[in-house]
Amino acid sequence: MNGTRGSKTLRTLGGVILACAGAWCGAGDLQPIAVVRSLPVAELATNPPVRIRGVVTLRDESTVVIQDDTAGIYVNFAFAHGRGVRTDARTPDAVQVGVEVEIEGLIDPGGFSPPVLPREVRVLGPKPLPKPRQTDAERFFSGADDSLLIEVTGVVHDVVDAGSEWWLNLESAGRPFVANVTKSATLDDPQQLVDAEVRLTGVPVAIFNTRGEFLQPQMWVRRPEWFTLVSPPPHPPFDCPEVAMSSLAGFRPEPFRGHRIRTKGVVIHTAPGQAVHLQDGAGGVRVATRSDERFKPGDRVEVAGFVDRRGRVAGLTDAIFRKTDSGPPPNPTAITPDEVVAINTKSAASSVMASPGDYEGCLIRFPARLLEARVSHENGLLLLSAGKTSVVAVADQSDFTALRRLMPGSELEVTGIVATDWKFDPAQWPATISDRMTVIVRSADDVRLIRGPSWWTPQRLAAALTGVVATLAGALVWVALLRRQVTKQAGLLAAEMRQRRDAAVESEATLKERNRLAANLHDTLLQTLGGIGYQLDACQGSRGQDEDDAKVHFDVARRMVNHATSELHSSVWAMRSLPIRQQSFPEALRTLVARIGEGHAAETFVHTSGNLGSVPEFVAGNLLLIVQEAVYNALRHGRPATVHVTLSDEPATQSVRVEVRDDGLGFAAGDAAGVEQGHFGLHGMRERAERLGGTLAIESTPGSGTTVRATVIRRDYDREIGAPADAESAASL
Repeated sequence: MNGTRGSKTLRTLGGVILACAGAWCGAGDLQPIAVVRSLPVAELATNPPVRIRGVVTLRDESTVVIQDDTAGIYVNFAFAHGRGVRTDARTPDAVQVGVEVEIEGLIDPGGFSPPVLPREVRVLGPKPLPKPRQTDAERFFSGADDSLLIEVTGVVHDVVDAGSEWWLNLESAGRPFVANVTKSATLDDPQQLVDAEVRLTGVPVAIFNTRGEFLQPQMWVRRPEWFTLVSPPPHPPFDCPEVAMSSLAGFRPEPFRGHRIRTKGVVIHTAPGQAVHLQDGAGGVRVATRSDERFKPGDRVEVAGFVDRRGRVAGLTDAIFRKTDSGPPPNPTAITPDEVVAINTKSAASSVMASPGDYEGCLIRFPARLLEARVSHENGLLLLSAGKTSVVAVADQSDFTALRRLMPGSELEVTGIVATDWKFDPAQWPATISDRMTVIVRSADDVRLIRGPSWWTPQRLAAALTGVVATLAGALVWVALLRRQVTKQAGLLAAEMRQRRDAAVESEATLKERNRLAANLHDTLLQTLGGIGYQLDACQGSRGQDEDDAKVHFDVARRMVNHATSELHSSVWAMRSLPIRQQSFPEALRTLVARIGEGHAAETFVHTSGNLGSVPEFVAGNLLLIVQEAVYNALRHGRPATVHVTLSDEPATQSVRVEVRDDGLGFAAGDAAGVEQGHFGLHGMRERAERLGGTLAIESTPGSGTTVRATVIRRDYDREIGAPADAESAASL
């Protein structure tokens, strides 16, 4: 009951805090830092404004940490400059540890906890630092103490010189962390601190991953009074408690509390500046060290270091060595990966230690078949098959140069240091060993070729099959493309034939309609106009009074009637003159041009060349319509002295060309009236030429005349297209 009531109270307080945060951010008032840090990520993503006040607890060139009575927060001047919030990327000189500042800016989601992007900073004056909080392991190693002034105790494992600072690797409550300590705050010889217990006061900042997840704290210690030596190292390095290699992290009533231990073994491999691998019987251990000292396989060494529990089996870290003896290199144990897995699986199932050992970290030798050789970011990898177990052999890049020449399928004898993989499932016990294993190959000599692969390797067989399949696929694709191309060309041919047939039908229909209209005009309008003239003559003869005035009016009427009659005769002739069945194409062209030129001052000339007798009637009809429009336009708008019409057959291009050229006024390109202005002449000529698969070109310059050139393509099937229309026309005639 009390627990439920407490949970409700906490939820209520959380809601109040978030509500207050929104109100404060919107109002621009001072906000408690704890409220700012508790804002939801979605709200932080909008970079809300913030105004906070606190005392500076940490400062460097471009960042500070400030703390008020509720929490601490990271303030980043470099980020603010990069985002355009601030013009200067450096921390102001007046902002020092121990002064109170008021900062106005924006809040950013950050990579772990939200930092402030400062816009304005106001120094209020000196203020005592807050009392350091006594942290606990849960808060410290979860990042809850981020940006707070705290106090923590730990054992120093290693000290690294970083210029004006010491980087200390420490352990507290069995977990590692790093401290950045100003040199003036520690002993002159910091190596005396290794294995000592120290108390640090400072500000932890988070080391986090790309998901924003906390990985490890990093303490920043900036004052001498913030560094306290709690107790010196309990023993000289090689006087610390000795532990058998097989039980570095085994059970003991009293833990070592992060202090050094000592063990010994035989060197099987050395990677200077990184690690030394030791072996003792059927067990081995990896010892991490910064030492560049080189040991040979077979050297007996004593090592003092700190227990490292981060691997599947315990190792040592930050270690120092002392050589005690030397001997022949240890012989690798002849055992297969399947046998190693079986020994460890049996041990896990029975909950007893493996006998005679787990072979983890030991040198073994086994047969395997190479599956693949590949290069990773730092090493070379050999993917091996060894019975039921998949093995990855890891080699340095320098050694891998020779190993990568091995062909997949090769039978090998491999020597390497074992690193098995466990499968941990909290819901099941015991833990099991996976069917994967890693071995560290010390040099190219650890891999010996027993037998090369068959020439017919899976890769070659796959390549051959791929070639056959590719050839077959290529043939099928070629057939498909050819079929598609044939279908496409057939479609284009059918479309062109259909288009030309439509042109032929339209031409014939147009001619028939023009003849009908011409007959109607002749039988109606012309006769009517003739009757009007007759009546006017009769009226003129019957007028008795004011005869002179009436005669003038009647003369004007007669002239108007005569003019209308002449115009109608011209129109009727133009519509009836296009059929060319009773004359050749050149003759029809001359007749058409001569008739259009009647009554105009310009001289017209017609020139023909080539075999024009085989031009189908629907093609000739369309060309005559183009010539009619072009000559009519030249005489009406150009006012030329001469008009030349040239008709020619072009055998080389299987085409017929007609050209109308005048020496009239001409016009500028783009000035000709078009469909938008209600003039369809040029559009109609171009449409007729294109419908026959040809082109229409117009060349004109003001003062230099105009040339209209139409070219249409001749097709072998034009006769078939024109024949039905010709037969129908003949029957109707």
